[in-house]
Amino acid sequence: MKIDEDMKMKAVLFDVYGTLISTGTGSINAVKSILSKKHSEIEPEAFYAE
Repeated sequence: MKIDEDMKMKAVLFDVYGTLISTGTGSINAVKSILSKKHSEIEPEAFYAE
């Protein structure tokens, strides 16, 4: 059975809380890097917890 290209399922997955994939401190480190560029007054841990 051939599947039409328009009929294929497409999805994007965001696992921000490490529920599916454990990132260790990778997520916090990424948030820290992003926030440090524009929002240095925001603590990465507080942002991530929110």
